[in-house]
Order: sequence, then structure tokens, then C-alpha cells
Amino acid sequence: MKQAVNRSIPVIVLILIALFTLISTASADQQLRWKTERVYFKGDTLHVEGFFHNDTPYLIDHVNEFRARVKRLHHDDWQQIASATFRDIDIVIRPEGTKPFTFRIHEVEPRHIEKWKVDTWMEYHYQHKRDQRYRHHENWD
Repeated sequence: MKQAVNRSIPVIVLILIALFTLISTASADQQLRWKTERVYFKGDTLHVEGFFHNDTPYLIDHVNEFRARVKRLHHDDWQQIASATFRDIDIVIRPEGTKPFTFRIHEVEPRHIEKWKVDTWMEYHYQHKRDQRYRHHENWD
């Protein structure tokens, strides 16, 4: 009987390690994401419209910092036309929820934008975990 128990301990340990790895990998994919829907000018103000998507099981109640680099395709080359940092965005996004939002970058030289992309970096926290900050970025060096 003692040998059977001793042989099953390594199997149990391997199963626990596999489960822990699976849970860690799944939670790493859960984060706050930004999806840009539209980029356009109104005068010399560049508008970046889109939405936040909370892909986590937790309520997000604050974005500490959001950085954006806006680029347009010009003669087969991506040209940065604006960048900005936004801080202390009070926003409540329920688990698995979305929230539309528009960022405005002022005093940008208006240009024709046919194709664009927005690189983003953000830091945020959950309602009950204010002492922990989480980061997510898309195409940020």
C-alpha cells in the first residue's frame, strides 16, 4: 500500500503543475484591450475613436495611463503623425464588457488619412486590487 501511494505522488505533482500552467496561461490572455475604430480630424484636433474591452473576470475602474502613437500610411511608409499620453481616466468596465471612448489629441497638423494604425500602451487596475497595476500594449517598443 505504501508503494502505491509513493508512486502516485509524482503523478499528482505533475497534474498540479500542468493545471497551474494552464490557469496561468489563461489568465495571462485576460486583460484590458483597446480597439481603434476610427481616426479623423476636426480642425487641428485628431480624434481617435474606439472602445476598451475588459477581457477579465474583474471590474476595471481606472486606467492610470494610456499612451497612443497614431500613424498613417503615406507612400507605402508608415508615418507617425501624433502621439499622446492620457492619465487618470476614470472609467468603469464590467467583466467581459466594453466601453466606447474617444481620445482627442490637440494641435496636430491636419492631414489626409486613408489608412491608419494606432500603437497603444496602457496601465490599469481592478476595483479591489488598487495596489496592483497591470499593463497591456499593442505594437509598443
